[in-house]
Amino acid sequence: MTHREPAYGGKQLGFWVDDLKRSSENPPEQRAAEEAIRRLGPAALPHLVKFVRNDPPNMSLALNDWLRKQSWIKYRFPIRSDRSDQAVEAFQVLGPAARPALRNLSRLMENERTCYAAAKCLVALGTPAVPAFTNALASTNRLIKISALMGLGQVKPAATEALPLIMAKTHDPDRPVAEWALLALNQVTNNAAGASKKRLGEFAEGGIIRGPKDEKKIALEFTGHAFADGGTVILDELARHQAKASFFLTGDFLANPEFEPLIRHIIREGHYLGPHSDKHLLYCPWEGPKKTLVTRQQFTSDLESNLQKIQRFGIQRGQIQYWLPAYEWYNQEIVNWSAQAGLTLVNYTPGTRSNADYLEDGAKNFISSQAILDSILKKAHEDPNGLNGFLLLLHIGTGPARTDKMHGYLGKMLDDLSGQGYRFVRIDDLLQSK
Repeated sequence: MTHREPAYGGKQLGFWVDDLKRSSENPPEQRAAEEAIRRLGPAALPHLVKFVRNDPPNMSLALNDWLRKQSWIKYRFPIRSDRSDQAVEAFQVLGPAARPALRNLSRLMENERTCYAAAKCLVALGTPAVPAFTNALASTNRLIKISALMGLGQVKPAATEALPLIMAKTHDPDRPVAEWALLALNQVTNNAAGASKKRLGEFAEGGIIRGPKDEKKIALEFTGHAFADGGTVILDELARHQAKASFFLTGDFLANPEFEPLIRHIIREGHYLGPHSDKHLLYCPWEGPKKTLVTRQQFTSDLESNLQKIQRFGIQRGQIQYWLPAYEWYNQEIVNWSAQAGLTLVNYTPGTRSNADYLEDGAKNFISSQAILDSILKKAHEDPNGLNGFLLLLHIGTGPARTDKMHGYLGKMLDDLSGQGYRFVRIDDLLQSK
């Protein structure tokens, strides 16, 4: 039997949850939608749970696939992710008043298809949701475990009782799960000290920005999109120093036939190869609130295209565990979507000017390659932990607009840091749990 959605002010629940997103830039309308959802209260919960639970009809998916292949019909049939996202927003409005839905949401946490949205809804309940998350940690499914860890990290102090379970998951053999456990541990407690704190590394908005600081290991990250003029020099210097690095390349880079020999050289030398967005998408505005600029479908489709192009070079999907977002710019939602795709988001460690090696000659904020090198060596000297666990980002190419190439200084940098006892390892070797 189908039950009619409850109504407030002459409009059904579906209208008000739609209006939550529609009115995000119109505060009076958004407040009206939030008030309506609060007024509907418990009567809305079964329908909100249904929004999370329901699958899109197979026919809708088939029709959308067909519609994408033509341009004269712009309409797309709604799919579950739209409704589940709206349900999450509604649960956030209701907060603890949504507790009657706890049992149903707990059941949805046990399903790979619904665990991510259910976890985001449960976060709104606070402390009562902790048992649902801890129970989900016993699952053998990666997404269910990651969703549970994401939830525990967001309820923070309320999850203190779950710390032993979270710590146990930092040793999970599935690396993405272990990394999410480290993140949750970092979010739940800020009083870790000594070796434990060094082992945690550092995070920003959910992304890993530094690895464990208890060993003299550095992960060199080279990103690539349109240029590769430093590639040969970089690989030669890495080989000369018996160093490993991580290369995060866009789909456009991977599809460029001129770069194919270089990519195969990267793989042959045993370096890590990961995605950097297929089309080098910008996920958040540069200024103001970091509101997500892409839909989940756009994000997932772009990332999947990037992964497929990597796989064409013989890299198995299971070997790709970490990725670095385009422009090194993201927010917590991008991190969460990454986890849902089975990937851990990494960025670079702040404190040096290495990521500015792409700036063109004459740019207002141009910095010379010598100054970049000096900033790296200065950080190694002044940071209490040196460069231990550093994710040091550089570019594989900068094009003709920059004549002062940083790759010409790479050999000297490797000489100096190797002389200080640092080892250069792949990102997965640096971040794997002990």
